Amino acid sequence: MTHTDAAVATMQSQNQAQYAVLTAQVTRLQDLLCHVVHGRGGALPAPPQQGAPHALLPPPPAGDAQRTSHPPYPTPDPSCSSLYPPPYLVAAAANDAAAVSRSARVRAESVPVVSMPSLHPPTASPLLLADRATVQDLRLSGKVEGVRVADDGVRCAPLMGYVESTGWSEALDEYALGTPARAPLRDIKQQFGNLWRLMERETVQRRRLNNKHSRLSPMYEAVERLFLERGRVVGVKGVLKILKGRWAGERSSGKGIREMVEV
Repeated sequence: MTHTDAAVATMQSQNQAQYAVLTAQVTRLQDLLCHVVHGRGGALPAPPQQGAPHALLPPPPAGDAQRTSHPPYPTPDPSCSSLYPPPYLVAAAANDAAAVSRSARVRAESVPVVSMPSLHPPTASPLLLADRATVQDLRLSGKVEGVRVADDGVRCAPLMGYVESTGWSEALDEYALGTPARAPLRDIKQQFGNLWRLMERETVQRRRLNNKHSRLSPMYEAVERLFLERGRVVGVKGVLKILKGRWAGERSSGKGIREMVEV
C-alpha cells in the first residue's frame, strides 16, 4: 500500500465515523420531535417506522475525499409534524369542549336568579297621569266623597257606582246633574269612559253595575240626543226639564225608559 492509498483509507475511516455520529444525532432529534408532538408524559414513544436510520442519509463517499456537501434533509412525516395534530388530540379536544359546555350549562342552571329592583322605576304614562290629575281635581271639588278609586298602574278612575234612586226621574238627575257630594255620571263617562264601572274588582258589584247601566242606557242616549239638538240653547238643565215634562205622569221606570227610546 502506497502512501496515497493509506491517506485515502484514513479519510474514508474518518468520514464513516462522522457519518455514524450524524446518524445518531438525526435519530435522537426524530425521537425528541415525536415525543413533543405525541407524548403526554412517561417514556419516549417509539420512532415511526421509516426503515433504518442510515436510509435517510446518502451513503458515505467512497472515492471522493473532498466532498463537503451536507446530506439531504429527511422528508417530514405529517404524523410527526406540529402542522398536522394527531387524531387522538383532535378527539380529546372535542371531548373537552363538550365537557366544558355541559359543565357551564349545569353551573348556569344551578345559579339562583335574584330579581333586583330597577334603579329607574318605570314612568307613568301620560294617560295615567291625566286620570290621576282628574281624580285629584274631583276630590278637591268635593265631587267624589265616599267614592273608592281604582288604580292599576295603567288607568285610574273613581268607582262611582249608583246611589239609591227610586225612579227614572231620580236616575235622570243622577246621570245629568249628580248630587251635592258626587259628580254627574255623564261627566265621569266623558272623562273616564266606562272605567268607573268596569274597574270594579268585586264580581257581584260589577255585574250589578253593568246590568243597571244596560237598563238605563236608553235614557242616557235620549239625554245625549236631545242635548245635541237643543243643548246649546237650553243647557243640561233645560234638556232634563224637557224630558221630565214629556213623562211627568209616568210612574213606571221601565215604561218611561222604553218611551224615551222611541222618541
